[in-house]
Amino acid sequence: MSARRPLFNCIVAPLAAGPMSPTDAKAMLDNYRAEVLAEQAAEVERLRTDRNAYADRVDTLTAVAKGNKRHVQALTGELETAQARVAELEQQVATAEARVTAAVESPLAWADQLDAKSLDNFLISLGQAVEYEPIDGAIAYIHELLNSFRVAVAARGGESR
Repeated sequence: MSARRPLFNCIVAPLAAGPMSPTDAKAMLDNYRAEVLAEQAAEVERLRTDRNAYADRVDTLTAVAKGNKRHVQALTGELETAQARVAELEQQVATAEARVTAAVESPLAWADQLDAKSLDNFLISLGQAVEYEPIDGAIAYIHELLNSFRVAVAARGGESR
């Protein structure tokens, strides 16, 4: 008889303090079933809430990841542009350093690029420096003269290239 009534033997019999009518036993089983169903419904609702919160978090993280991907792509483009600009500037620095080295090794190397008339004008102007008094004025005039001819040759060299 106990094999045929497992709910009664497991649930009702331990709670019953003594003999019980079938109507009371059925009411006790119905109450137990209602409690279990209410607990399960509450657990299902809690799991739904957790699932929805998890889905919202996944959606938020997905949106952030997509935003980060767009940001990284934009930054990658800017980085490539900056690297190209750095390479260009490094080339300009190398060219300028080569010019400075050549100017230091041979201060009048630019004079080789003068045509005959310009060289004649340069030498005449250089000869006029001898007439300056005091000598500091002559030195300043020579530096100014050298610089002006050097700039003119550099400007003309840049145009011909």
